[in-house]
Amino acid sequence: MEEEAEPARLHTVPRGALPTWARLRDALLDLSRRTDDDNRTALLDLMRTSAEALAVDRVSFWHYDPDQRAILRQCMHCRVNGPDYTPAVLSADQAPNYFQALDATLTLAAEDVHSDERTAELLEDYLKPLGIGAMLDVSVRHAGALVGVLCHEHIGGPRDWNAEERMFAAAIAALTAQLLEHGQRLRAEDGRRHALLRDHLTGLANRSGLLESLSTAFANDPGRLGPLLLIDIDRFHRINHAFGAEVGDFVLATIAERLRGLYPDSALARLGNDQFAVVCPRGIGPLRDAALAEVGRVRDALQAPVRSDARSYELTVSIGLVPDLASYRSADAALRDAMIAVDNAARGPRGNLAVFDASARERVSKRLMLEQDIRRGAQNGEFELHLQPIVAADSGTVVAAEALMRWRHPERGLLAPIDFIEVAEESGQLSAIQAGCLAPVLSAVARWRRRPAMAEFKLALNLASAQLGDRLLPRHLEKACLEAGLAPAALNLEITENVLLETVHDVEHALNALHEMGATLALDDFGTGFASLTHLVRLPLDAVKIDRSFVGRLDQTARAPAIVRGIVAMARAVGLRVVAEGVETEAQASILTDMGCLCLQGYRYGRPIALDVFEATWMAGPTIEPGLQLAIEPIGNRQAGPSQA
Repeated sequence: MEEEAEPARLHTVPRGALPTWARLRDALLDLSRRTDDDNRTALLDLMRTSAEALAVDRVSFWHYDPDQRAILRQCMHCRVNGPDYTPAVLSADQAPNYFQALDATLTLAAEDVHSDERTAELLEDYLKPLGIGAMLDVSVRHAGALVGVLCHEHIGGPRDWNAEERMFAAAIAALTAQLLEHGQRLRAEDGRRHALLRDHLTGLANRSGLLESLSTAFANDPGRLGPLLLIDIDRFHRINHAFGAEVGDFVLATIAERLRGLYPDSALARLGNDQFAVVCPRGIGPLRDAALAEVGRVRDALQAPVRSDARSYELTVSIGLVPDLASYRSADAALRDAMIAVDNAARGPRGNLAVFDASARERVSKRLMLEQDIRRGAQNGEFELHLQPIVAADSGTVVAAEALMRWRHPERGLLAPIDFIEVAEESGQLSAIQAGCLAPVLSAVARWRRRPAMAEFKLALNLASAQLGDRLLPRHLEKACLEAGLAPAALNLEITENVLLETVHDVEHALNALHEMGATLALDDFGTGFASLTHLVRLPLDAVKIDRSFVGRLDQTARAPAIVRGIVAMARAVGLRVVAEGVETEAQASILTDMGCLCLQGYRYGRPIALDVFEATWMAGPTIEPGLQLAIEPIGNRQAGPSQA
């Protein structure tokens, strides 16, 4: 074979061949002017141009398999029939000489396929049946590697391939290589784009993908859009914590498949860990009725139990609803309002629905401003604890005090918990606020306990559900006590009944850890929430606190005393101490004392006052009885009632 020497002489066009060279040059110039972005169409244009310029019957492109042991025909242009995508495969085992020649040369010019040893292995199964007499095959390389073959096939007898024809075929092969490289870049870009716009777990669009599809819909046909639903799986984090991320992923994938049973993928997205979006089509009839019908469909599909192995997971979903997307002009605005709605839904009971209205946007804005203001206030030390006395029911002697959070706002004055406590809890700022307020109280308690008559003095600290979820809480409390010179056993920790809305196993684990630290435990606001006799027996409690809503009715209705008497009897039967809060009249105090309540708290005995004033008022004299306890209001989950004003 002489092909290795050919490139040196391909640069010289023989005299008398100029008309042919001009025709081939013009064909290349025509190809260079085309701007088709479709790689398949562009490749066919290359092959058609090459077939016409070289006057051959068939031009085809074959690409190598990954191990370069076979070539596979991707497409072909036939002079008579046009494009042909019929697949074909040729392996190196069938034609080893042909494959070796492709690897060793730039162009394989077989002027007579019947006598050329490089093509002899192709005669019986390929060349003779098609009547091919001559071939001009050119290797296609990318970054030096052999990636394909551009085959020119002449039907009929032998044919000479002159130098300019071989040069032209090599140029077409180079253009093919560029085209393949461009296609590879496009596929990589599409892959990156797909990764950026899709959720890897469910295969649904992610937040960016949803915004892009909504933007396209708003630009092209907003009238076809109906409601937007945002779905939040209630307490999904509990599944992850209790059973692991693998089970959590299975639940999420199941939710995605159930949604696919109702809507096409183009209408769905997974926005975050446990949130999904549904863009519903516009229905017939009143918009709100159609939107609520979609909510019903989704809720019915998603709230069926999810079963995996031997377990069944009960689910509820909270849904935020924007009834009419067609009224929006911006995808960001629509998603923002839907997020506001689902956030409002998630604040309510499980399985809640919240429909967006304009006033909700203003409330969210105010809430965000308050959250930022709380963070600033915590950094500036504006929060403090005010103490309210608690007395022994039988003697009226001060034996306890409860510390109630106050915010000394630089512009709004002294604020009660109802003005800020919910936002502080939900924004995750409880620990920072408490750390800044608790140290002075702990130091004061440690100082008071040094008096012989007050050696058993205890501090009762109320804990919110978010704090119980912090596994480092016992360590932090113990550290704070030791820094103040106070033994951890001096703490009496209180939880409110709404904490029992969380998984009982998790609450029990947290309380046991605190109890092992040496603290005693009490259940606050008893009778208003979800506690049962089972909780009183199962949890490591030492006391219950009767809620002010019962105490306030003791001297007003006949039913209230019976309820309180039952609470006291039940608590005492399981060995729990009983404290009553919200006591404001002598009659209430007398009834509670007769029932067996040990301690009383309320405006009858004193309002909350600053720590230094409390110490000067109640701790200055020698009359303080042993056993005084100090209770700190929960940093969350409490709203200010009459006794908290």
